[in-house]
Amino acid sequence: MKEFTLTVLNMSISGAIVILAILLARLILKKAPKKWSYLLWGAAAFRLCCPVSIKSAISLFNFVPKAANTAENASNTFRA
Repeated sequence: MKEFTLTVLNMSISGAIVILAILLARLILKKAPKKWSYLLWGAAAFRLCCPVSIKSAISLFNFVPKAANTAENASNTFRA
């Protein structure tokens, strides 16, 4: 259950990052045709609706320390 919750949390955070990127792109592309805006929001909708993630060496999550794993390992150490 923890793994599922962490997966949903990671996907939600990455979806929020995509939405922030779209909002910034819309500020830059004010004069662009509306179809570009729809394509950008379609990417956000796909990210939020489809549970697909692509592993990459270039990721924002690589900069976040894995505190959940270290906390879990510490609690397992105390149980032993």
